[in-house]
Amino acid sequence: MSGVVQRARNALVGLASLATGLLPSIAAAQAAPAPPPLAAPPPVSCLTANPTALAKILPRNLAQPIMPAVRPLPANDEAVIIVAGKIAMSDPGRQPEFRLFASPRAVRYSALADGFPERHPISVEHGAAGAPKDSYSIHFVPPRFHRAETLELGPNNRFALTHRRSVFIVACDGDRVAAWAADAEPFSSPDAAHLWAAVFVALVYVLTAFIVYHRRLTTAQEDDDDDQRLYRIAKVQKWSLLRCLNPIVMTADVFDRGSLPKFQILFFVLLVAYGLAYLAIWRGELSDISTSIVYLLGIPALGTLGAQAVQTTRDRLSSENWAWLVSRRVLPMNDPGASVGPRFSDLIMSDSELDLYKLQAVTFSAIVGFSMLASGPTGLAKFEVPQTLLGILGLSQIVFVGGRLAKPTTLGDVDKLITELRSRETVLKRAASLGVDVDENGKSLSGAAAKRVAKAPDTLRAAAAIVPTAAQRYLDTAQQVQVLLEAMAHRSVNGDSLTNPKLS
Repeated sequence: MSGVVQRARNALVGLASLATGLLPSIAAAQAAPAPPPLAAPPPVSCLTANPTALAKILPRNLAQPIMPAVRPLPANDEAVIIVAGKIAMSDPGRQPEFRLFASPRAVRYSALADGFPERHPISVEHGAAGAPKDSYSIHFVPPRFHRAETLELGPNNRFALTHRRSVFIVACDGDRVAAWAADAEPFSSPDAAHLWAAVFVALVYVLTAFIVYHRRLTTAQEDDDDDQRLYRIAKVQKWSLLRCLNPIVMTADVFDRGSLPKFQILFFVLLVAYGLAYLAIWRGELSDISTSIVYLLGIPALGTLGAQAVQTTRDRLSSENWAWLVSRRVLPMNDPGASVGPRFSDLIMSDSELDLYKLQAVTFSAIVGFSMLASGPTGLAKFEVPQTLLGILGLSQIVFVGGRLAKPTTLGDVDKLITELRSRETVLKRAASLGVDVDENGKSLSGAAAKRVAKAPDTLRAAAAIVPTAAQRYLDTAQQVQVLLEAMAHRSVNGDSLTNPKLS
């Protein structure tokens, strides 16, 4: 019994000690302040939020229409996106601040992610000319495309003309989203524009060469099949398509010689065409060209016109005189002309002489062309050639044409001499048939007794026995024609047909 009492007493003492130890802890707990409540997350600021956070706070009712100023938008160059809707601001006198994101592919606005690069607008125009009222035109530089070395389809295919990318625009009214716009727009790559512009110019060049080849082929076949044609001033030669791809051959003149003015026109036309095609593919617009480029195209054109005028009047034989020479077998029928054809040396040579003015024009044209390539297609509108250099190019063309006019002896002079020879032949035949000689000027001798000739002489030697002066006058001119034809016509000449003609 005493043991039970002892255990009970010990239990009471333990409970009392426990209660004594807990009382200070409870008092201290009651005296300590309560912990602060958890802080609310800060609001998302339109001006500083990352793309992922912005995508979660874009109100659907504030979506605005969006459109590009041109299609496609040029990558890696200044582009313009127009936000067409009206943006309501808390302060009507305040303009919104814009943030712009360009995705590497076409995605929905809700998929705006942190990986999309932000492009800072270069400038913002409110109500720009040509844009809807109350719209905002945002100028920015889209990111450049990544290059892919394969032909696989995709956003990075370097051969594709355009790629679709999503553009996200957020208009901020302080920390609040005032409006937003999103759409997938086509973008053009400058690499693809360079490639397809070069392909376009190459196609134009090959098509031009094929037209030259086909035209010469059909013309030569017509000459071969037409038995009624008695003569040609120069027979058209058949050229292969590979030969027609040569720019010197392609720009040859009517006498199948290399033409410097035509070659210059082709050179500058291809350069300008490449630049305009590049800008049309890349920016979707046609660029203006500077006045200097107009001069570069016009100066050789005037040189070509002048050279053709000189060739027509001074560097060819008339059809009547050519037919007369062919009928007397002085020149062969269907004369093939020069067999060598156009050569590069024709651009800097005049016959067998180095033409320094041609060389000057070729040299400066190459320098100007290299400068145009170095400035790039975007510089067509601002490309300037110094006035002194344009003057040198123009002077070269003037001297080139003037040199043709100043040549001491030309085919035009030979043509006049042939006309005189035909006239002297007529006088010789009349004098021989009448038996009355002529003086040195070709006039019949007055008072000379006519010698009745039973039969008109049929050779020059026979006519010389009757009318020596008329025969000698013809022979002198015939010898001059023979020498000049052999020296300048670059064709085979039958001298016997000239110096010993058949008069009957």
